[in-house]
Amino acid sequence: MILKKYEHNPILMPKGKSWESKHVLNCAACIHKKKVHIIYRAIGNDNVSRLGLAISKDGYTIDERLPDPIYEPKYEFEKKGAEDPRVTKIGDYYYIVYSGFWDVLKGDNRTRIVIAKTKDFKKLSFKGVVLPGENNKNGALFPSKINGKYVLIHRRMPYIWMGYSKDMINWKDNKILMRVREGKWDCERVGVGPPPVKTKHGWLMVYHGVDKKNIYRLGAALLDSKNPAIVLKRYDYPILSPTEPWEKVGLVNNVVFSCGMVEIKNKYFVYYGGGDSCIGVATVDKEELLGLLK
Repeated sequence: MILKKYEHNPILMPKGKSWESKHVLNCAACIHKKKVHIIYRAIGNDNVSRLGLAISKDGYTIDERLPDPIYEPKYEFEKKGAEDPRVTKIGDYYYIVYSGFWDVLKGDNRTRIVIAKTKDFKKLSFKGVVLPGENNKNGALFPSKINGKYVLIHRRMPYIWMGYSKDMINWKDNKILMRVREGKWDCERVGVGPPPVKTKHGWLMVYHGVDKKNIYRLGAALLDSKNPAIVLKRYDYPILSPTEPWEKVGLVNNVVFSCGMVEIKNKYFVYYGGGDSCIGVATVDKEELLGLLK
């Protein structure tokens, strides 16, 4: 594996008797006021997903963990939970893109991509539902406009898609960005991990792939800096796989699933859910990872 798992993983585990007592997983991450802010999904006794906040000074050790959720689901389209947040800073705001889980209605019509925003993580304000008429998830915003438009990555099964918007509400020109690869570790479905990161070589995109045995792994790809719809390079092998007991056995077995990544001292810190039950972190030298994609 390319990513090195922290020896003291997991760094976040379920606690208490209420809203985060069963599982903590799939977290966003960003740098705010020189500290890593980890916005994580938590499941409690009522099986509803809420968003919690933990803060770290060094990226490894949790120094602060808020006792209450920073977001409670409150709309019909998310009555079963707010899942798998990803955070992107654009201008003065941090935009949090998450999946609103509302119910199993007809077939797989159960999730919607939702965008909220905040300046300080104390209060989140609702912005809108993305592509409201369809089952969709794994949404992530690029950190800057491209050709005057916001860019969103999302997932229409089983591929990764990309769309564009002038107002962050109406998304158009949706096209397939990345397909599954027959016979490989990402042959069943793929979805974006953390929001893409701009580098001197192009946009770095970490993504998750699933095989026919339902094993979740992480991979890496490089997108063109001016036209991110062009995939310049896709690494053939996983950069992170489930190997530890807490990654192989949990709410969902054999899972490493990332929604958040930050850069600290030329290292990428990748935060991931293991077994859909706990949260760990893995690191890699920035140039080492980019070197795979040149």
